[in-house]
Amino acid sequence: DSSAVRNFTYYYYVTAVDEDGIESSHFVVRSNIGASPTTFTGRTLKDVRVVPNPFVFNSDGNYGAGAENRIVFAGLPGPCKITIYTLTGDIVYKIDLTENAGSYQWNSKTKYNQFITSGLYIYQVESTEGKGSKIGKFIVIR
Repeated sequence: DSSAVRNFTYYYYVTAVDEDGIESSHFVVRSNIGASPTTFTGRTLKDVRVVPNPFVFNSDGNYGAGAENRIVFAGLPGPCKITIYTLTGDIVYKIDLTENAGSYQWNSKTKYNQFITSGLYIYQVESTEGKGSKIGKFIVIR
């Protein structure tokens, strides 16, 4: 699929058409497992970035056409821990990623399942393989 956009989930099905033009049902081969193109795996922590930055909520609470309220941490170099802080140092969200996915889609909710508010946030990505850590920032606009 050449039109697929990274970090969005897609669902596909396959049908067959016989010589008489009769098509098989797509309900038989439908999958409930989504496919999502991901970003590259970073080689170093310098490759880590947050997109979109600034993150702007639409009036319907979504970012983009039909997208969830998500912020993507891209270019992650292997297993790592991501911690998001307010400017006052309170932990907003924390996750330990054990797989080497290259990116993580955060739903922009706090550890208490509430949407984050407008403001400047600090993030720390810490490698669990001893590659160090990176501290950065991103902006949220509601």
